[in-house]
Amino acid sequence: MNNQLKRELKLFVPGLILMTMFWYGIAQWLQTETVFVVEAETPKVVNEQGGYSEIVNKSSTNVSTKTPEPKVEYKPENEVEKYIVKIFGDDAERGIRMLKTCENRSLATNAINYNSNGTWDFGLWQINEVHGYTIEQLSDHKFNTRVAYKIFKMGGNSFYYWTCGYVAGDDTYAANVR
Repeated sequence: MNNQLKRELKLFVPGLILMTMFWYGIAQWLQTETVFVVEAETPKVVNEQGGYSEIVNKSSTNVSTKTPEPKVEYKPENEVEKYIVKIFGDDAERGIRMLKTCENRSLATNAINYNSNGTWDFGLWQINEVHGYTIEQLSDHKFNTRVAYKIFKMGGNSFYYWTCGYVAGDDTYAANVR
């Protein structure tokens, strides 16, 4: 690699990182609920038609700006996915997406991965042996899913403890180790 290209990369990469952090921050801000407290003699709010309406009550009024997210019901494709939906409920789609994208693409109940630290991950949810379960126990997709749900809850209702948890939109332990 020539020196000119190295200099350009030294300038480009930090700029790219800053821009990514900026847009990530904007995305996080847009997902938060903002509440304005309106205190005035005749406070006004924007109505559905885009005009202004007076608030009749002249006391403090909280006006929420969070738009409710539409609920899209996930349609399971097979018995394994149906059980995941039964256990994970509203979080099932995120979990299935994470599995199909990178943890266990075929949703194989006997999938095994040997880690560089000498441990193994097994089954549908790639549960690590450090959790104390046997391969025989983890071979059952229902048992494996219930264990996964316990780990999900332990992670604060997130896929934090899965390497591919970022696919589900969650922070992960792996991202914090690097």
